[in-house]
Amino acid sequence: MRRGRAPPDRPGDPAAWVRELDDAVRQHLENRLGTTANRVTQLASWADIVLPEDVTDSLLELTARVRHRRTSTRRGASSAR
Repeated sequence: MRRGRAPPDRPGDPAAWVRELDDAVRQHLENRLGTTANRVTQLASWADIVLPEDVTDSLLELTARVRHRRTSTRRGASSAR
C-alpha cells in the first residue's frame, strides 16, 4: 500500500502538470531532508561564473542553441495543430 499524497491528476495544460509535479517532488524532498540540508533559493548567474573567455563563450553559445531549439520545437508543435 502506498503512503502519502496521491499523484496530481494530469491537467489539460502539460506545463501546469509539470509545475505541480515539480512542487510535489520538491515538497517530498524537503520533508525527507529535514534539517540536513539548506534550500538554495538564489542561483548563480553567468556574471558570477569565473572561467576563461573561450570557455564562457562556448557555454553561452551552447545555451543559446538549446533555447533556440526549444523555441523552434514549440513553434513546430503549435503550427502542426
